[in-house]
Amino acid sequence: DPAADSNGQSIHPPGFPPAGFRLGILQWFSAEQEIQDDYYLLIRKGIEDFCRRNDVTLIRAYRSDTDYKKLLENIDGMICIGKFATDDVNDLIRKQKNLLFVDMPVDRPTVTTLTIDFQNAAKEAMDYLYQLSHRRITYIGGVEYASGKELIQDPRKQAYHEYMTAHGLNEYEQIVEGAFTAASGYKCMTEILSSGKELPTAIL
Repeated sequence: DPAADSNGQSIHPPGFPPAGFRLGILQWFSAEQEIQDDYYLLIRKGIEDFCRRNDVTLIRAYRSDTDYKKLLENIDGMICIGKFATDDVNDLIRKQKNLLFVDMPVDRPTVTTLTIDFQNAAKEAMDYLYQLSHRRITYIGGVEYASGKELIQDPRKQAYHEYMTAHGLNEYEQIVEGAFTAASGYKCMTEILSSGKELPTAIL
């Protein structure tokens, strides 16, 4: 948190958002979807907590809001949380120079992104299961579309397939997909257990 001078005014160190900074948050989920999946909810709350502690004015909008572009006018910077279609990304880049995409890689040298290395994480998880002598490993994942229209390739699914192929385990390969919700994960697991097939010894 920033220090304060003798008058109680915040002293912002170099690089810190200056006083009066207006930060916009744009989420690709709707408010209803966010409640069902707390992954993005927790990211947003973390940003909001920081802004409250540091006197940053916050303007929040969802991609599903019909007036989200108007809500995010006259801001000094924006954090975009989630997966956005190419057209949306290009539009946001044109309108805002101080831009951060969270959980979405953007192949632009001038755009800052913050993502998790899901592919390497999945490989490490597969290494761990393999070392425990698991061979019949099933993958449970989800299907996502950026802004509801562009299919997103999941690096965890790719890492799983490549690992099974590299270790000669294609005969055991099984991919079960739904949505990224707890209810969908439960449904996928139920389908596996009730399929009548030989059960996997591990689930990724």
